[in-house]
Amino acid sequence: MTTADKILRAIEHAVDLANRPAVSPECRGRTFTACLAGTLDDCGPDAEAVAEKVFALGRPSAVEPTVDEQLGMDWWNSLTEKRRAHWLAKAGSAAPFAAWQAFRAAEDDLAQGG
Repeated sequence: MTTADKILRAIEHAVDLANRPAVSPECRGRTFTACLAGTLDDCGPDAEAVAEKVFALGRPSAVEPTVDEQLGMDWWNSLTEKRRAHWLAKAGSAAPFAAWQAFRAAEDDLAQGG
């Protein structure tokens, strides 16, 4: 199965999960992102461009991001390429959402004196 096939299959699965009535609007973006996080790792240097296109498909334009999602997007957009690479490596993923989660975990660890 090619990377493109994997991504298409993941998109279909993620959209199905994210659009189920039991999934709250706040969780839809996270559900969609979590379903795709591992899939995008196979995209190599094109992962960021693929992620932007894929995530645009998964979020209806009328849905506003949650506060945490907006904080994550603002944080990501403020990073240099070197810092992005650092947090993606820490996350072990090519997904910006995973990098945001790794950053938040490190931030929480520092706040707890770790």
